[in-house]
Amino acid sequence: MRTDWLNEPVSPYVLTNQNSPAFWLIDNLWMPLAGSFLTDGNFCFIEQVCGVGIGGPPTHAHPSDEGLYILEGQCTFNAGGQTVKAGPGAFISIPRMVEHSFTVDVPNSRLLNWYSPGGFEMLLMSIATPATERKPPVPNSLPLPPRWMVEECSREFGQIAVLGLPFADPPTKDNMATPP
Repeated sequence: MRTDWLNEPVSPYVLTNQNSPAFWLIDNLWMPLAGSFLTDGNFCFIEQVCGVGIGGPPTHAHPSDEGLYILEGQCTFNAGGQTVKAGPGAFISIPRMVEHSFTVDVPNSRLLNWYSPGGFEMLLMSIATPATERKPPVPNSLPLPPRWMVEECSREFGQIAVLGLPFADPPTKDNMATPP
């Protein structure tokens, strides 16, 4: 594990959900507030507003620890064979390489999503559409990115398809479960 970063200063900065980059992907609005390029690769931190269309990704894994904090709304998380409904104030921790998925139970649910080490935001920015406003897109108004592009970016940035390829395969009942 890399520890030399503890002695390396990273420049301070301020981003808000009004001046950060913003992207649309799977009917969600994604606003990266801390990217790996700003944190020396240590983590990324994203505010996410989940629309009413696709919602969450099919079961997948990645080599980063992931955490999600629910600000508004409700989502159902499947991780490591457990299923949990989570609402405002809930924190979900998903260790690296644990298979997981989630569904959006309440339209416009707001989440804070972080990954350590960072890098997920690079996948997101590579395949998403720049948002033209700070709200989720009209449901099903944007096509999913081309499968070949999602496959290549998933290889590059460490996303592992399990029951479906997130951002290429729409979630279904069959590709959202996780084994115990």
